[in-house]
Amino acid sequence: VIAENRLSALGDVALAVLPSPQALTDEAWRTLLAYVERGGALLVTGPVERDEHWRISPRAAEVGLPAVARPLTYHGSRLTLAGERGVDLSFEQHKQHWLDTLVFPDGATLKEVRHGKGRILWAADPVELAEGTAPVAALYRHVLGKLGVVERFALSSQAPAGVLICPIPLGRDVLYVLVSEEAGATKIDLTDRPTGVRLRLELPSEHAALALISGAQRKLVARYGF
Repeated sequence: VIAENRLSALGDVALAVLPSPQALTDEAWRTLLAYVERGGALLVTGPVERDEHWRISPRAAEVGLPAVARPLTYHGSRLTLAGERGVDLSFEQHKQHWLDTLVFPDGATLKEVRHGKGRILWAADPVELAEGTAPVAALYRHVLGKLGVVERFALSSQAPAGVLICPIPLGRDVLYVLVSEEAGATKIDLTDRPTGVRLRLELPSEHAALALISGAQRKLVARYGF
């Protein structure tokens, strides 16, 4: 996660996400466009049609996507990802009072446009501000798939929505941070793809665990919480 005043540290990542910004400084927007022009991929969710002073700044049209920002006055919408496949979004009533959405002329909910050597993928609604995390996960998974980015680990079965699994690369090693906000214990069975190490544990309710895998030894070398 990088603050907009530190975007110079973004580097050449496979994907940058601008999550539900609504407004953004011109300097930050120019930095993101420069990253895309060099060959990066940028995912934008919802409008970013205002600058830091809340003045209109037509960023979508600037990159070749004619669109209009309008107040988000509805409770439910559908984000279409590919063909007929999509996810349902719902917005709480208080968010309908201050959020904007982006309207494309053809009614699309997800657009892609080339810019320089890279590309921008743009979702019409501010997906991260909708209820629940499942729509966000589905969108990110779809975009990563389009870019050919493979997840660091493989799960034998999908973890509940209340469980976070975060791998942190440390050179050749990797530290797994697992956090549960579930009411009951969760069985975790995952395989770290680069090392082939399998990690199996039961994560207690509302607890966290740490697992350090050595890339050189290809085995679990330290653990906490299980």
